[in-house]
Amino acid sequence: MIELKNHPGVVRPRQTEHARAYHPFTNLAELAKDRELLTSELFMPNDFYGHAALLKQYCGLSREDSLKASIEHALFFNDYAWEVELQCDLPAMLVTSPLRFAPLRKRTKKAIFAIGPMILYAPNALSFEALDSERKRLGKSLLVMPSHSTHHITAQYDIESYCRYLERAGREFDSVRVCLYWKDVLLGRDVPYRAAGFECVTAGHMFDPLFLPRLRSILECATVVTSNVCGTHIGLCVALHRPHVIACQQPKDVTADQPSDIQRDFDAGEYSSPQFREVEEAFSVWTDTISAKQQELVDRYWGIEEKRSCEEMRMMLRIAGDMYASSKLEGISPQGVMEKQIESYRTSGRHGSADYLKEHLGRLTLQDEMTTMTKGRRNR
Repeated sequence: MIELKNHPGVVRPRQTEHARAYHPFTNLAELAKDRELLTSELFMPNDFYGHAALLKQYCGLSREDSLKASIEHALFFNDYAWEVELQCDLPAMLVTSPLRFAPLRKRTKKAIFAIGPMILYAPNALSFEALDSERKRLGKSLLVMPSHSTHHITAQYDIESYCRYLERAGREFDSVRVCLYWKDVLLGRDVPYRAAGFECVTAGHMFDPLFLPRLRSILECATVVTSNVCGTHIGLCVALHRPHVIACQQPKDVTADQPSDIQRDFDAGEYSSPQFREVEEAFSVWTDTISAKQQELVDRYWGIEEKRSCEEMRMMLRIAGDMYASSKLEGISPQGVMEKQIESYRTSGRHGSADYLKEHLGRLTLQDEMTTMTKGRRNR
């Protein structure tokens, strides 16, 4: 594996903060080590997977700034919402797709902005030269992204059986490499994959701000990506123009200290939702291309077209900051500050910001009306 420190195009964090930043992706032990979350964010989960740090870098903001909007860090195919994000003391939410507007508007009156998948805001961890070298080394490469555990739950599946399947599928490729989640590295899940002859890599710990830059480089070195479960990773692959195939093998056992952890991190009713099944079915066919149907589903659920320019992202974040300041100054709940902020912008002559926020409020209201109409038709 290429040593990152030898390539000038690598994303460079603070030397004292991330000593492990330059470890190659195959150095699982170092990259997956448990670590504390170092962040300047008021809402600390914003920096899970380095999301807030990436947006600030993308917009040219200081890394010491704190975003005044929460970032929904997972994709849900149903109406689930993490209560911690809903109740945090911030007046806005950033989500992937407009499809999230309706379920969230049932629970909150905060401003909700769709910004597409976060990986589109991540630079590559590897330089162009390093990427080219890795692609040549790997050749036609199959990347495997197995079902993974989380911070709070442990997912079990038949790894030996899955390895046998991958050995057969891998015959059409020059190389097969397995991308493991940090928690599964700590659980020793790399051992059977290595024993089967597969190269193992990881994007690092979920508290590592270079998680997504590493993941982007790992994905962009692949020809085709496969997994044994439907999930967020599918849209990230397609967003980077990498075909994805689900060879379905549901985890056979899930354990956690608290049942609520399973509901939040693993189940949340998703596996039975028609949206989940629709995506699962569309991606359960072996192919080395992305079909029109697959692209349409990723556009819909992952909001590919919602990616914002740095100028518009700065405007969104500035508006969220203004609403936060107003809510603190005037004692207004973050849940209802949007309309008040439009009035404030008009009064101060900031008509561009007022128009932008009013247009966005109209978009949310339209989504509310469409949801009401759909419910009415179902109840007839």
